[in-house]
Amino acid sequence: MAARKTLSRGAIPHKLMRDAIVLAVHRETVGANGAPMKKLTRIADRLVDKAIKGDLCAIRLVIERVDGKIPQSATDTACALEDFLERLDARGV
Repeated sequence: MAARKTLSRGAIPHKLMRDAIVLAVHRETVGANGAPMKKLTRIADRLVDKAIKGDLCAIRLVIERVDGKIPQSATDTACALEDFLERLDARGV
């Protein structure tokens, strides 16, 4: 099999779907204001908008991407998310 020029790095250079997604999110699209923007930026904006509207899944994803994964024990996860939401309310966000 011929060597494939790949975007993937590391021990598994055959992640075709990863490569396709990376290429797709780096392509430009048109934003709401008509200006060009990367698709990845548009995805991030929509995720944050959903989190602001109270979508718990989106809130969790934003927290994980910004602060790292929340501890996985059930009580810690629930408490950490509750504490975070209370801090947001206290800030008026």
